[in-house]
Amino acid sequence: MTITEDPRVSRSKSRILDSAADLLVREGAAAATIERIAAGAGVARTTVYRHWPSRSHLVMDAFETLAAPPPVPATDDLRRGLLALLAELAWALTESRRAPMLPALVDAAERDEELANLQKRHTEQRRKPMRLVIEAAITRGEIPRETDTELALDQLSGPLFYRRLITHRPITKRFLEQVVDGAIAAWQSPPHASPGNSSH
Repeated sequence: MTITEDPRVSRSKSRILDSAADLLVREGAAAATIERIAAGAGVARTTVYRHWPSRSHLVMDAFETLAAPPPVPATDDLRRGLLALLAELAWALTESRRAPMLPALVDAAERDEELANLQKRHTEQRRKPMRLVIEAAITRGEIPRETDTELALDQLSGPLFYRRLITHRPITKRFLEQVVDGAIAAWQSPPHASPGNSSH
């Protein structure tokens, strides 16, 4: 038998998430206190704690409502799949509702261990589609089996975060193509022999 949630509980949780998301977007993570979230939702603090064990859990749940993980692209072409995923990531970093709050959330996670762990979980969920695309390419023999998948994910997503958070330069379609083409070329090229292994 399927147990359905009380509609009143669902509405209450929805109002709380909306209130938290609104504060995150408008004023950043520091402003999203339980008191202000509860006031914005028109509920008591005890109601908030009835649904979430801590402020950090609520903040991350609200953050996740602003941009769900992308689906795995329906293609067997590595380049096309990676470009689709990086285009979605670029949108999430620059144009989505969560884009303005990203720097504040990263900063808050540096000071809150629980929030940092939750952010890590969220990041792993968002990396999963890209990991599946890379692993499928390895299975097809498109890139070597010894390709380091975690390093590959960093090589693809790292440049976008660097532009968004450090240099504040635009993330263009051409830039995404350069990132993907450079990464694939690096994966497909044979490893260089170390000086100690060179023959004379």
